[in-house]
Amino acid sequence: TIPTSTKFLIGDRVQVTRPTDLNVRDLPSLLGTILGLQPFGTLGTILGGSVLADNYFWWNVNYDSGADGWSVEDWLERYVAASYTLNLSVNPAGGGTVTASPAQLTYPPGTLVTLTAVPAANYTFSNWRGGASGSVNPITVTMDGNKSVTANFTSTTPPQPGTWVPPLGLPRPRFGIE
Repeated sequence: TIPTSTKFLIGDRVQVTRPTDLNVRDLPSLLGTILGLQPFGTLGTILGGSVLADNYFWWNVNYDSGADGWSVEDWLERYVAASYTLNLSVNPAGGGTVTASPAQLTYPPGTLVTLTAVPAANYTFSNWRGGASGSVNPITVTMDGNKSVTANFTSTTPPQPGTWVPPLGLPRPRFGIE
C-alpha cells in the first residue's frame, strides 16, 4: 500500500509556517516547476492530496493570494481562526437589560459590537464597567479579546415616607427606630 498522510482534509484551512518562503510547485515533486513562493503566515485551503513523492507528503493548496499549487506538508499547519467571547451582565439584578448587536456566541477579531442598556421601570442607566467604560449608551466595543461588560443602573424610586436615609458614606445609626 502507498502511505498517505492524514494531517489535513480536503477543505481544511492551512497556514504557512516555514520561516523563509515556501515553494509552490505545479506537480507534487521536487522536480515540479516552482510557480511561486508563499511567505510565512500565508493562509490557504487544501484542494487535494496527500501525495507521497521525494520522501515528502505534498498537498495541493489554493492560497488566499499569490501562486496556488503543491506544497510540502512539513511547512503547513491547520489554521483555526481566533474568536472571542462577550459576557454581559447588569447591576443590580433587575435594574435593566443589556443587548449586543450582532448577538453571537463568539466573535472574530476586530468585530464591532454595539451594546445597548435598557433600564427597567424606576431605574436609569448609569455607566459601563469592565470591557467598556463611560456612560454613552449605546456604545460600540471592538472584539480584540474576551470581554466581560456590566451595565450599571441606578434606582429612581424615592425612599418611602418616614424612612431616614443617611448621607452618603455614613452608617445608619442603631437606636431602635428604623
